[in-house]
Amino acid sequence: MSHKVENPPRRHFRLLPDSVEKQNSRLLHKHRHASYFTEGYTAITMDEITKDLSEEDKSQMPVVRKPGSMEAVPIKSNVPAVYEEQKVTSEKKGIFGKSGRKSILSRGQLVQLLQENIQTFPDHERQFLRAIFDLNTLTAQEMMVPLSEIVPLTVGSPCTEILTYCRLSNYRYIPVYNERVDWLIGTVDAMEVATSEQYDQDLTIFVREVSYVPALKPALDLLNELRQSEIPVAIVVNEHGSCIGIVELIDILEKIIGEIATNRKREIPRIDQFGESEWRIDARVLISEVNTALNTNLPTDRCDTIGGFILMVTGRLPQTGEKIEYEDLEFNVSEVFKYRISEMQVLKKTDRQTQ
Repeated sequence: MSHKVENPPRRHFRLLPDSVEKQNSRLLHKHRHASYFTEGYTAITMDEITKDLSEEDKSQMPVVRKPGSMEAVPIKSNVPAVYEEQKVTSEKKGIFGKSGRKSILSRGQLVQLLQENIQTFPDHERQFLRAIFDLNTLTAQEMMVPLSEIVPLTVGSPCTEILTYCRLSNYRYIPVYNERVDWLIGTVDAMEVATSEQYDQDLTIFVREVSYVPALKPALDLLNELRQSEIPVAIVVNEHGSCIGIVELIDILEKIIGEIATNRKREIPRIDQFGESEWRIDARVLISEVNTALNTNLPTDRCDTIGGFILMVTGRLPQTGEKIEYEDLEFNVSEVFKYRISEMQVLKKTDRQTQ
């Protein structure tokens, strides 16, 4: 429900010339029944504000400047200009609990504003912002370390095995299972075990419960949960109730800001190009990344990784050295480890090669 405005506040229009402010006040009265983004605000587009203004007034409209340059970039015209209609009681709290400044833009409006003006930021800031936006489309399964890359310990393992485990992986939080390897019951903190006076016992007393999350849980929601968790680790489960991997807070942070220098010895899946049309690809690389690097259009609806794609095409586990052809691509399986493909060579056939 809209409210009639008595002496609407002027503090949000200090950057606007008088004629623009008067025009905005008329529009606010005209659109008093407009829909609300959030309670207490009416949205009016910049086009509505400027359509009746002279060229001189339009030239006085606020602009966004590129950081580090003198070039002025006009604000996008379809970004809402938000005007406060009534007193807003919800205020953001400062770091010491004191009232901070009121929020004028909603979260959705702020995201829209950043996305539409992202070219005004330096390259490193642009990359950082895009990584944050990408979290809205990523899932826990895309963030996790697959169970096939983990060597979990049984709950009855002696504490002395922790040292051996850390030499191999350097992971602080070690998954623990009972009976079956895909039935993880929690994690143990290697630092807690190594510094404990009960080091001569088994791992049972050191097991700590962590949260179980579905594979399709949004990565952004998972980030917020792990930030507030005492143990920043979650176990990822599929629809059948089997554990398929673990994800730590650091895994999500690295997706945003890039690789963090730690002692963890997890090798990042890579795509290495040789010549114009030949690549060496880790089988764990996502199909979407392969499509980008090779300029292809491999389907992504049935599986996530390029190794999974080869299994889907062949319907079996191929042998080392086996060649698989798909459209204009030739896959040469160069390494198979136990029950999965580890690495492959990919040749993209050109028109000259196919003749």
